[in-house]
Amino acid sequence: MIDAPPGERRPIQIWMPTEHGWRRPPAGPLGDHHASTEFLRPKEADGLPRVVLVGESVATGYLHAPAHTPARVLAALLPGHDVIDLAKVNEGLADLVDTVRAAVQLEPDVVVVWAGNNWMLRDLVGLSPYHGDATHRVELADALIEAGTEGAAALTQHALDAVARPLLEELHGLSAAAGFRLVIVVPEVDLDWPVEQPWTWFDDITSTVDPVPTRAYTQASARATIERAAGPLRGSITPPMATSAIQDLLRSWAERHGHPTVDVPALVASDPDRHWFLDYCHHSADGLESVVRAVATRIEPEAATRPAPQPTAHTLGVAALGAAVHTAHTMVAIDAATLRRRRIRELVEFARRTWPEVDRSIRDLITMRLSAAPPILHPATARLADAGFGFAHGIRPVGLDAVVLSCLDAAVTSEAWSARGDDRRPAIELWSPGGECWIHERHRRGAAAAEGPVLFRSIRSTTRLVLPPGDADHRVELTLRLPEPGRVAVEFPGGATITDVADTWTRIRLEVLADGRLRPRPLRIVWPAPVHTNERRNDVLDALRCNEPAAIHPIFGELLAVRIDTV
Repeated sequence: MIDAPPGERRPIQIWMPTEHGWRRPPAGPLGDHHASTEFLRPKEADGLPRVVLVGESVATGYLHAPAHTPARVLAALLPGHDVIDLAKVNEGLADLVDTVRAAVQLEPDVVVVWAGNNWMLRDLVGLSPYHGDATHRVELADALIEAGTEGAAALTQHALDAVARPLLEELHGLSAAAGFRLVIVVPEVDLDWPVEQPWTWFDDITSTVDPVPTRAYTQASARATIERAAGPLRGSITPPMATSAIQDLLRSWAERHGHPTVDVPALVASDPDRHWFLDYCHHSADGLESVVRAVATRIEPEAATRPAPQPTAHTLGVAALGAAVHTAHTMVAIDAATLRRRRIRELVEFARRTWPEVDRSIRDLITMRLSAAPPILHPATARLADAGFGFAHGIRPVGLDAVVLSCLDAAVTSEAWSARGDDRRPAIELWSPGGECWIHERHRRGAAAAEGPVLFRSIRSTTRLVLPPGDADHRVELTLRLPEPGRVAVEFPGGATITDVADTWTRIRLEVLADGRLRPRPLRIVWPAPVHTNERRNDVLDALRCNEPAAIHPIFGELLAVRIDTV
């Protein structure tokens, strides 16, 4: 037992030393990134064997948490053990090693490490043309000059080895020095989930067509797509996903030091008919139980036959709707009108079948998004928090883009809306692209036309907005520009227009007539494809060499403002 006064104890993540252990601050109304355990106690001399779980969002039970987590399942499968949950959303490898170093104070007998999806985004951020440092930007420029995107991929692999291997060795050293066992979980991603893969100036293309063409997405090409989508050229646009290089690194390191592993890719391959995932890397309740049971059997073989706790219908419904809302914008825009909508609708339909009361939460999400009031102050947000929704479930306007909103709204009948009485469908005066804007906002400094503020920059050929319900005529004014003069098509209910747009701010005015539809209606902007030239590539390379954020992704068009008035 480590019997240290509070002054000699060190913090463990957000758990601060107290007289009798460590206490975390209360979470906000919409939750936070940490486990909900309020108090951590020092280990008693004759206490139960202690298992500490560390890792990233997958290890937290993301979308099912806090009601249903891997740590709680692990505790049920290991009744003779004290399981402590230190998994944390957005945890990178360096942060994870810090967590384990601090958790030594808890005197664990076993530490379970479940991580790898975040490393490209969290630990290799120095390679990003948007967030990187001077040395790495020059290295990236040199790699692109020498071998194009393949050179950038090789640089990424070299950086992964340079960053991850020493940290993994430090993790092994902590295990040897403190006397705890390590169990390593090699993560997997959903190979049926289309990966965000926007075009860059350095991709090998032969035309100026949309760089993300409609095509069949199969598992045969999924892994190669993930490898291509990961790395510095995509910045933070891709979702967190473990590449094969990360998986192999974990396997070889664990084998070299004799640490037992749970190889999730092998588990998934052995049972392809199981529903393993809710989104690109976060597990379904069934997938979560299967992985945690494999972990438990590495610690105690008898765990293989013990019953595991099951999530409630409410927890399943919240998780499915959260996956539809929060993770939908990470999908690639492959046939966006069908594939993306189908995946969102499947999740919403599952949520409604599992937990019928979810309809009220769907209405609250739409009401909160369309309201002019700040979301955190809206009564709908409070109701969503009371229903178990938090930041992980998309309770933020940026997660509710046009496609998500239209899919949610389609699930709720007009009768269900009118049954709400005084909660009338709200109107809006100003609309932004929501989740699509969230993806690109972080890259605004590297945009090609980055002078001055903008509402939205598109790195795709289309941008979708939402208009108010069609119970009145509306006048719509778009203020936009292109990198070079061209023609922009705008499609809206009952009409379409094609307008010449300059490389300075240009206004397009539309009259959208009432059509009686009492649902939000779509407006679609179709941008011309940027011209793919060596000059564009050289501009990027010059910016990198000068230690400036570089516009790796072509900007199709920019919106300064969208105004919608009722006539």
